[in-house]
Amino acid sequence: MQPKDVTKERSISVRCLVSGAMGMAILIGSAVASTVARAGDCAEVAQSQLKACRSNDLDDYWVAIARCDNDAAEDPQGLCPRAASQALTGAREDCGAQLDARLKICNQLGGRKYDPVIDPANFSTSTNINNPISPEAGNNAGV
Repeated sequence: MQPKDVTKERSISVRCLVSGAMGMAILIGSAVASTVARAGDCAEVAQSQLKACRSNDLDDYWVAIARCDNDAAEDPQGLCPRAASQALTGAREDCGAQLDARLKICNQLGGRKYDPVIDPANFSTSTNINNPISPEAGNNAGV
């Protein structure tokens, strides 16, 4: 069993690595965004989202394992790590379902990425917020 501080450092390192990778992906994505849309763009985005989903689930799993390690004296039967493993399995299934849904949308988009043309002329320039559900949303006087 590893000392607690090493586990914490590893968790922080993984988060830093993931954050750095996400930042690079955004930069690279911005550079690639100016290229012409391809038929496989949508599926590529869906696969990237699957990787992100799985990475997030794995991060949650290791946080759960760290909590199990911290409370090991209170769990002599070792139920906590099993529960963390089951949660990871369920979360991975959810990621797969999300991928399936994204790929269905990709088919509807003809394989190209969702990139609607936004014309500011189609939007009101009014700052009057008229929301009957939350009428105070437009009133920032108390903020």
